[in-house]
Amino acid sequence: VRHVDEAQVSQGEAVSIEAGETYLITGGLGGLGQLFAHYLASQAKVNLILTGRRAIEQAEPLLAQLRAKGSEATYIEADVSDLDAMRAGLAQARSRFGAIHGVLHTAGVESTQGFVDKDVMQMYQVLSAKVRGTQVLDA
Repeated sequence: VRHVDEAQVSQGEAVSIEAGETYLITGGLGGLGQLFAHYLASQAKVNLILTGRRAIEQAEPLLAQLRAKGSEATYIEADVSDLDAMRAGLAQARSRFGAIHGVLHTAGVESTQGFVDKDVMQMYQVLSAKVRGTQVLDA
């Protein structure tokens, strides 16, 4: 039986964001991805690796804004659920920035329909970025 339960989340410890650290943001051009990118860049001069399915040209305005705040930023045009594309892109990013200190997995598929109102195929499309994407990030 499928059902949705509310999760209780407790406040964790504060996270410190240090200059020179590198953060990976999947779905970097989406609403949440941009929000987190701007937040991180406003906290310290960090290195940001944004990924997404959109063309690199669409990333340029955001990358320029992040660089104007003093952070370094790059964009990898890759679907987070594509293991080979993510490996290739992250290898390039690591050669430029070194170790990755944090990952924000904000990739997803936008939908105006409520989660419980979706059919099986629509649920698969929405969950693929999250579930398969998490498996790819883990690999």
